[in-house]
Amino acid sequence: MKKYLIAILLGASLCTDAPACAPERPTHNAYMFSVFRRERMQSPFAQDMNKWWKAYADNLRSDDPEYYKNNTDTLRAIAESKGDKGMLDYMRLLDGYLRVSDAMSMDAWDYPTKEELDERDSILHRILKEAQAHKGRHMREQFALITMRANMLLGRDKANMLFWTATASKLPSGVWRDVCRNIYARALLNSGLRRAACEIYAEQGDMQSIKWCLRGYRNLAGIKKVYAEDPDAYTLLYLVQDFVNNVQETCDAYTTGNPDMQWLRIKGAEPVMRNDAAAFVSFADKVLADGKTSSPCLWQSAAAMVRYLLGDYSDAMRRADEAADMKGSRRMKDNARCIRLLVRATTDTLDGDFTAWMADEFRWLDKKIDEERDNPQEYANHYTDVKERLAYRVLAPRYMAEGRQAAALALYGMMEENQLDFETDGEHGDKDFIWRGDWAWNKDYTAWNEYFEQLSGMPADSIAAYYAYLTSAKTDVFEHYVAQQVYQNKDYYNDLIGTRYMAEGRFADALPYLERVSLDYLPKQNISWYMANRSYMSPRWFVRQLPNVADTDGPEKAVPTENIKVRFCKDMIELQGQYNLAPAGEQRDIRAYELATRYYQASCYGDCWFLTHYAKSVNDSARAGELDFARKAQEYLTESSRSSNLQIQYESLYALAYTDTDPWYTASYDPEYNLVVTPRPASSQYKALSALAKFADEHPQAVDEHTTKCDVLKRFEGM
Repeated sequence: MKKYLIAILLGASLCTDAPACAPERPTHNAYMFSVFRRERMQSPFAQDMNKWWKAYADNLRSDDPEYYKNNTDTLRAIAESKGDKGMLDYMRLLDGYLRVSDAMSMDAWDYPTKEELDERDSILHRILKEAQAHKGRHMREQFALITMRANMLLGRDKANMLFWTATASKLPSGVWRDVCRNIYARALLNSGLRRAACEIYAEQGDMQSIKWCLRGYRNLAGIKKVYAEDPDAYTLLYLVQDFVNNVQETCDAYTTGNPDMQWLRIKGAEPVMRNDAAAFVSFADKVLADGKTSSPCLWQSAAAMVRYLLGDYSDAMRRADEAADMKGSRRMKDNARCIRLLVRATTDTLDGDFTAWMADEFRWLDKKIDEERDNPQEYANHYTDVKERLAYRVLAPRYMAEGRQAAALALYGMMEENQLDFETDGEHGDKDFIWRGDWAWNKDYTAWNEYFEQLSGMPADSIAAYYAYLTSAKTDVFEHYVAQQVYQNKDYYNDLIGTRYMAEGRFADALPYLERVSLDYLPKQNISWYMANRSYMSPRWFVRQLPNVADTDGPEKAVPTENIKVRFCKDMIELQGQYNLAPAGEQRDIRAYELATRYYQASCYGDCWFLTHYAKSVNDSARAGELDFARKAQEYLTESSRSSNLQIQYESLYALAYTDTDPWYTASYDPEYNLVVTPRPASSQYKALSALAKFADEHPQAVDEHTTKCDVLKRFEGM
């Protein structure tokens, strides 16, 4: 039964991609094939150039990634204080170049006028004239670069080729010369010398330029052509990786139904059909047979990944095993190892020796994640992508299919916890951690937290069973590895289990869990302000409590002095007992009204929605698997509305008219766009308003201004 309860929620979402609803769920389909670091797709010069500007400002400790752009005034002031005329002249020219460059980047969206084009041409020619007039060694590299940049924007490729040969090539080694050479390579490319340009890009590790250079070669025919020119061409790293990942992109798109190929191209992918993917494997075999490549690991691992994506797991496994022992770079061999792990995780039996082996491979993967991480503040890199795909798209669905729902859910918990550690100051599992960011938000309780989304939609019994699994000893080595990385805070689970029991209307079951939640945990929740400032005893239909505003949402917005959920459960248990024991009459009617007040306040329509949930929206309604608190309130109100006590009767009738969600009218517009209101006499709200109006006519002394000034009632009576 416990396994079944957990499966209720997890079944659909773990076995398929989650639906594209708000918020849109991640697809966890980052690319698996990687034979060079993803940072190679960024400018190889930006970091050194940025460092140069920081050094000029004597501010090397700055972490600003665009120091010149964001600190231009500061740099100019420093140059003025130093009397550095060369720097001031260069900055003036650089600002002009950047202004033109930024404007040109928008041409695809807003084509410039003739006047704008003439102005750009004038600025660039002025830059050329002043840069070429610069004499002396001070700022020589900078003025050389601005010369080539201006030529580049003017389309003067021949001039740049001559300038490189005569001047820039003689600059001292460093980032300024390197950028000049990169612009020279661009001139070669535009002059039809692709291979010469690509050789320079390859030497500089400029994969972004190689991507542009080979934009017409991103297919099997292009790969064959480049291979025929040079079996060890550096550009094949990009082309082979790009092709394999495009196969993955295409295959992943087909798993969601009819793929939109145009959308794949907009995302930067090139769709690869099944026959082309199979043909690539055949070509890879030919490359291996030729023996001309010095990196057979590249080709065999690529073939392994493609065969895996095409569903031939046996051949993929054979190839991945062979690739791991073939010649190639360390990155290629690690890539082959990841593919082998992917294939085995898809096919091997999830127990015994295999899961022990898999635990070792995941630990290796964790080490690669740490090695790959340049910035200690950033979570994602290629190896986190590998771990993510394995956990979400391969292993979790397999565990679900085998009926091991708790193990599947723990994988969600592990991946979420791995990432959350990079969004806090201090370890997320530490007691005193702080959420990072200008606007703090407790990400343990958000719809973007997939672990929380799974847990918060499960029956309370299932969460309790899962928590028992999580905290128990594991005989399976891999399950132990996973569980160690899941968030362990007992307050989190006790609060969540108790809250889910409350949402199911099981207050006696909720109480033991909620009583275990420490009081100092409550301020850390995003609902802390509501817990400290809202009352469930005020009738929602008569009293509107302080509204939701931005300053009330988030952790540490207030410090609750008690756990209001505990008090609510105790009150409901006591009231329900009094109601059950009371004979028909006024005392029973009073208890019914009090129960209705509390049920409605704790519903998604009440001011105390936070008692049963951690967030709400304007479109909320009773959720599957939960007690419909609003309907329960109406049941009690219906009973108390028949009370012989006119005050109880009036307040109950008013509440019924207020709380009913079956509207008493429909609204439409006539051909002249005038509002047309059509009553619905069969609706329950129409009947509730009729009963309230009848009571007000018969007992005018018993009603107050809530009724006498009610616009809705006046409109109803005026129909």
